[in-house]
Amino acid sequence: MARNSNQDSPLNAHVKDGQLQIVIGIGTLVFCASPKNGGPVAGTDTHTCRVDARRMKQWAEDVVHQMTEEADNGDTPLGLFLDRMMIEAVNNGSGALIWKRKKEGLIHGREF
Repeated sequence: MARNSNQDSPLNAHVKDGQLQIVIGIGTLVFCASPKNGGPVAGTDTHTCRVDARRMKQWAEDVVHQMTEEADNGDTPLGLFLDRMMIEAVNNGSGALIWKRKKEGLIHGREF
């Protein structure tokens, strides 16, 4: 399989064209999966495994499926990750927030 420069791009997150984008090259994802690189793909007590270089796209698609698989309550691992990161942004003083004093019957400026 011929490789392109995007396949080896590092894990990165940025905002572009109105989207929060989390990107990683599929070659980098395969590299990161290897136990010799600190990754989780190792196998069992009797077998070892690795990602087949001819099936890197399938590996990436399988990882995406796991990231977006909905639990019974509708949560996804990716959604839970974003929830945690939004909480961290609040806790670290994001300059994008508008704070209002809570009034009785109001939370964050909205009635409940």
